[in-house]
This record gives sequence, C-alpha cells and structure tokens, in this order.
Amino acid sequence: MLVFILQKPYVLSPKNSSFLLKQVLNIKQWNFYSIAGIWYWYFYSQWHKVPMQTFHSVNDPKLINLLKDKEFILSAGLNEKVLPPILNACPNGIVNFHYSLLPNFRGRFPIFWQFVQNDLNFGYSFHKMGTNLDNGTIVLQKKITISKKAFLAKN
Repeated sequence: MLVFILQKPYVLSPKNSSFLLKQVLNIKQWNFYSIAGIWYWYFYSQWHKVPMQTFHSVNDPKLINLLKDKEFILSAGLNEKVLPPILNACPNGIVNFHYSLLPNFRGRFPIFWQFVQNDLNFGYSFHKMGTNLDNGTIVLQKKITISKKAFLAKN
C-alpha cells in the first residue's frame, strides 16, 4: 500500500532576503509541484497495481488503523512532526530518511545548514523515528565527501 500525505510545503523565507531570493525560495509553494507529485504517485501506483490512499496530515487518526498491521513504514520529506499515536501504530516503528549524517544537522534544511557551517561531509541517514526529531537509532548511513576544490570549481 502506498500512502501519500498532501502537506503544505514549508519554505525558508528570511525576513531580510532580497525580492529575488524570496521568489526562488517560494518555488516550493507553487501548486504545480504538489499536483505533479500527486499525479506521479497516482500513475506509479496504477502501473504497479499498488493501492494508494491520500491524507492531509501525517497525524490523521485514520492512519492508525492503516499502519497497525504493516511490517515497517518508511518516511521521507515530511513537513510536520509525527505524534506518538502514529509513531506507536506500526509494531516495528517508522524508519525515516534524512538528508544528513545524523546526529549532525537535525531538523529542517540540513543541506542548507551544512553550507552555512562550511561542512562538506555530506550524506544521508536512515533512522528509527522517536518523539524527538531526528534523534532515533541510526539504521544506515552513507557518507559522501565533496572536496573543497571541486565544490568551489567554476564550470
């Protein structure tokens, strides 16, 4: 079963940013991307004959019955904190995909904060979700190191 959560995008929008930067950062808010994502997963589920259900929140109480008999759940790109009733619904818990080498750069926009900190040790982590954000047991990590020379090279 494929479960699709239709969430409002969360966009970084600093108060002192320029007009152009605000427009670039707001691209994620365009409905086109949300609609395209929904249609992609709709056709994917139809093609592979996988049932699909949509919800407007990851914390929708209707999800509890849907999750309680699943072996495990994989989460990626959620815009809201998962509350304990949902975390406890699946017997083996929920595994989350995170765009950094945890425990570094927890929370939203980890790649942005890596750039701010000038940290070029990129990677991703799969971890069990808990009540604290990005703080669960790490299941798998992959490190991708980018040299400063390659990073600063001009095309």
